Amino acid sequence: MGKPIIMGRKTFESVGKPLPGRTNIVITRNKDYQAPGCLMAASVKQALELVNKGKADPDPLKDNEVFIAGGGEIYKQAMPLADRMYITIIDHDFVGDTFFPRFSASDWLLAEEIYHPADEKNKYPMLFRTYERK
Repeated sequence: MGKPIIMGRKTFESVGKPLPGRTNIVITRNKDYQAPGCLMAASVKQALELVNKGKADPDPLKDNEVFIAGGGEIYKQAMPLADRMYITIIDHDFVGDTFFPRFSASDWLLAEEIYHPADEKNKYPMLFRTYERK
């Protein structure tokens, strides 16, 4: 909450609306595409330029964090720029066609791991992991 979030067009369309409490930046190659309530960018680089220029948030780069919300290609493009990853692992096999890119554990330090059991709000148990770049 309160920090810019960057996502690809297909991810935005799967969510269906801007996520509340933050500036949403949608990446698309289609220059005519509009997502009401969102800023548009043609690349991860351009999206980050919007953040750095203060277009995405009145207080740019609060705590130096910008969140990447997918999809797979956007994650791949952003991975070399990231210094922290927040990853949620859900204990269930899902059918899907988009995956988070593989990363080398030798480049990252597992800084925190929190287990959350299944409950009335969450059907499956989860692990929340925070990795810091070494």
